[in-house]
Amino acid sequence: MYTGHSDAGLVLLSCALVRTSTDSVTEPPPDSIEDRPHPEIAVPTSIVGIANVVLRRRLTIVLTAGVVAALVLGVSLLRSRTYTSHATFMPQSRRGQSGLSGLATQLGFAIPSGDASQQPAFYVELLQSREILRAVVEARYRDRSGNDGTLLDIYRIDVMPPARRLEAGILRLRGTVQANVVQRTGVVTLAVTAQDPSLAAQLASRLLDELNRFNLQTRQSQAAAERRFTETRLDEVRAELRGAEDELQSFLERNRNYGNSPVLQFEHDRLERELLMRQQVYTTLVQAHEQAKIEEVRDTPVLTVVELPTVPLEPDRRGLLVRGAVALFGTLLLSSLWVVGAEFLRTTQAPYRDEIERFAELKRDALEDLMRPWRALRRQKRTRSH
Repeated sequence: MYTGHSDAGLVLLSCALVRTSTDSVTEPPPDSIEDRPHPEIAVPTSIVGIANVVLRRRLTIVLTAGVVAALVLGVSLLRSRTYTSHATFMPQSRRGQSGLSGLATQLGFAIPSGDASQQPAFYVELLQSREILRAVVEARYRDRSGNDGTLLDIYRIDVMPPARRLEAGILRLRGTVQANVVQRTGVVTLAVTAQDPSLAAQLASRLLDELNRFNLQTRQSQAAAERRFTETRLDEVRAELRGAEDELQSFLERNRNYGNSPVLQFEHDRLERELLMRQQVYTTLVQAHEQAKIEEVRDTPVLTVVELPTVPLEPDRRGLLVRGAVALFGTLLLSSLWVVGAEFLRTTQAPYRDEIERFAELKRDALEDLMRPWRALRRQKRTRSH
C-alpha cells in the first residue's frame, strides 16, 4: 500500500519536471525589451484622463499660480509711480505758398500740391525722430526735488562713453513719448510719462518747442533756397522779356501799316504773344521772389497748441487687478500643461526604462571618451589583452 502511493508520487513528480523543461525549451526568455509583454499604460489622452491628472496635481498648480501672481503684484507695487502729461496741437497750413507751383506749371513741370510736412502723421513720426529727441535730452530741467541738470543726469546714465550715454538717453526718452492722430479732426495728441510730474510737463513743453524750432528752420531754409532760385531766374527772364520787347518794337518801327498785310499781321500777333508770355513768367517770378523773402524771415509759430502741457496731479494707474489676473490665469494654464506633459512622458517612458538607463550610461561613457580619449584607448587594449 505504501509502495504504490510512493510510485504514484514519483510518476507525478517526473511529469511535472518534464512539463517544466518542455516549457523552458519552447518559450525562451525574451532577448530585448521589445519582445517583453508591455504592461497596460494609462496615457492621459482623453479629456477625462487629462482632467484627472490636473485634479490630482491641483495643489502644485494652484500654489505655483499663486506664487507667480504674488510676485507680479509685488514687483508692480515696488515700482515707482509714474505721471503722464498730455498736450494736443494742430499743424498750421502754410499761408501764401510760393508761386513756384504756378511757374512750374507754366514751364511744363508738375509739382505735387500736397505738402507732406504739414500732415499730422508727419508730426507723429517727427516726435520719435532722433533729431528732436536729442535736443530734448540735452536740454536742462529741474525736478520737484530741486535737482537741476540734463535728462541724462536725471536718468542717472553715467557709466557709459558720451556717445553711448546719449544714445541710451534717447532710447529711454523714446519709450516714454507717445503720439497719436485723431483722424476725424487731424489733431495730434502727445503724452509724456516720467516719474516726476513736473518733469513730465517740462518734457512735453520742450517737445512742442523743438517741433516749432525744427519747422521754422526747415521752412526758412526752404524759403532761402527758393529766394536764391527766383533771383537767378529773374535775371534770366528779365533779359528774355527785354529781348521780346525789342523784337516787337523793331517790327513796329519797320512796319507801321502791318494791318493791310496778312503775313505781317500774323508776325505781329506771334511777337505779341511771345511778349505776353514773358511778361506773365516775369510777374510770377517777382511774386514768388517776394513771397520767398517773407517766408525766409517769418518766425511765427507753425503749431496751433490746443491744450498746453500741465503738471499731472494724480499718478498713472498701476493696473494691479489686470496684471494679477493675467499672471494668475496664465500660470494656471501653463502649470496645467506642464503637469499633463510630465505625466504623459512618465507613462510613455515606463516600458523603456531599462533602455533609457542604458542609453544614459552609454552617453556618459561616450562623453568621457571624448574628453579623455587616452583612457578609451587604454581600456580597449586591456579588453584585447583579456
